[in-house]
Amino acid sequence: KGLESDFVAIVGISKNITEIDLIQRQLYTGLTRARVCLWIAIPTELKTIWKSNRSKYETEFIDRKINDK
Repeated sequence: KGLESDFVAIVGISKNITEIDLIQRQLYTGLTRARVCLWIAIPTELKTIWKSNRSKYETEFIDRKINDK
């Protein structure tokens, strides 16, 4: 902790899906540092897989938040 910022932008994500471990670390770091807004530049080559996974994890996140109340 201590490296938080109100706004975080993640750019330069690898276009190579075989580097998924690196991509996950970059995203995790950004997600845990942004207090107000997180902006992520997604390479065109990853657009389809990004949308698919984002929808899946958004649904899981919302379900967890609802169940926590």
